[in-house]
Amino acid sequence: DAVFDHIHMICNDYNDWTLQTLKTIIDIPEIEWLVKIHPAEAIWNPESGVLKFIQDNFNTLPKHVKIVLPDNSISPLNFFEFLDGVVTVGGTAGLEMATMGKPVIISGSTHYGMKGFTYDAANINEYVSFLKGTDTLKELDKNQIEIAQKYAYCYFLLRQIPLPLFRMTDSQYCFIQRNDIDILLPHMNDFYDFLCNEIVHGDDFIMPENLVTLLDDRF
Repeated sequence: DAVFDHIHMICNDYNDWTLQTLKTIIDIPEIEWLVKIHPAEAIWNPESGVLKFIQDNFNTLPKHVKIVLPDNSISPLNFFEFLDGVVTVGGTAGLEMATMGKPVIISGSTHYGMKGFTYDAANINEYVSFLKGTDTLKELDKNQIEIAQKYAYCYFLLRQIPLPLFRMTDSQYCFIQRNDIDILLPHMNDFYDFLCNEIVHGDDFIMPENLVTLLDDRF
C-alpha cells in the first residue's frame, strides 16, 4: 500500500518500492502475499498505475504472490479482517490494520509511524529484514492497540474538520458556494470559528468533543 504525498521514504520512489518489495517476497514462499491494487486505478490511471508497472516488470508471479485487481468488489473491512498484517510506505491502511491488532511494516516517515505500534524500517536493509521475518512478527498487545485506536480516533474524527462552504454541485469536485459566503463571518458556523481561533492562537487543529458531537447533527 502506497500513499501519494511527499513523505520521506527509504526507496527512491513508489515504483522502486514496489519493485524492491516484489523481488523480496517472491523469494519468501512460506508466506502468502496479496498485492492490493487501489480501486482508483480501474478508472483514473490504468495505463500508468501500479498494476501496469507490475505487468511490465514481471512476466509471471509465483503462486504465493497474488494480485487483487482494482475492480475487485471485496469490502476493505472484510479484506483487512482476513489478513495477518500489512506492508505499506505509509498508507492509511496501515493505521486501520493497527487498530485491529495486526502487525504493520512501514517504509516511510508516515504520520502514524514511530508511535510504538508499527515496525518502522529506517533503510532498505531493515525493510527487507522485516519482510523476511514476517512470520515472526507478533500481533500488537493490548497497550499498542489502545494507542493505535486513540491515534486513529484523533486522525479520522478529531482532525477531520468539515468545511460546509465547499460542496459538490453536479460535479465530482467541490466548489465554494458563493451564496453561502456569510458562513465565514464570526459566530455563523462553529467549525469555522474553531479554525480561526486555532490559527490566531497557533494551536493544533484537533476538535474538542463538543464539535465532534455536532458532526452527527449536521452531517
